[in-house]
Amino acid sequence: PVAEVDRAFVVSMVRAALRNVQRDCDLNGLSPHWTSFFDHFSLDRAYADIGKDLGVDAARAMVMARTVRHRFQAELRRMLSIDGPHGEIDRTILSFVEGGRL
Repeated sequence: PVAEVDRAFVVSMVRAALRNVQRDCDLNGLSPHWTSFFDHFSLDRAYADIGKDLGVDAARAMVMARTVRHRFQAELRRMLSIDGPHGEIDRTILSFVEGGRL
């Protein structure tokens, strides 16, 4: 079915964007930011708990995750503008990012 193919395509794009952003964070000294982003959105951890692990308060952990979320959204938008229909880009991003789970 078409819906399954569409979903598989989007999932592969999201995974590739995540890999690209993680690599970029590692190369630019933002590994703790990546950890905050990934742990919150993928593992559903609270910012307070993430902050404790990273030695920062919950508000700082949230800002760190937001920094990476913006990078992820930009990377996904870049990838989809190359490989997908332009009108669907923002809707696709919102369905994955604002859904809270990656």
